[in-house]
Amino acid sequence: MELLVESGIIPPARLDELRKEGDELLSMTVASIKTLKSRR
Repeated sequence: MELLVESGIIPPARLDELRKEGDELLSMTVASIKTLKSRR
């Protein structure tokens, strides 16, 4: 993603939204894994 901004393909503001979405998806995935492990 950083390469897209550095090369000028995507404006930084648009990348911020993508990063935020990625962070949210990662948080949900980690929470699901923790829940699964606690049920074993």
